[in-house]
Amino acid sequence: MLKNTVLIGLMLASCAVWGAAIPHGSAYDSRIQHVTYDSQNATVVNTRPGYLTTLLFDDDEAVL
Repeated sequence: MLKNTVLIGLMLASCAVWGAAIPHGSAYDSRIQHVTYDSQNATVVNTRPGYLTTLLFDDDEAVL
């Protein structure tokens, strides 16, 4: 019984891995960051006061 409970818990925990995509800096300029689009992921956007942040969205995307 305990073995089944642990197995189910591990299966449910592995689903949370697809939570967020973290952008990586460019090899030439680390201030420019990019992330590969995946409609199933959220994306982390790091911002600071005084800096310009530009986000490009596709026509079928929505911002929550």
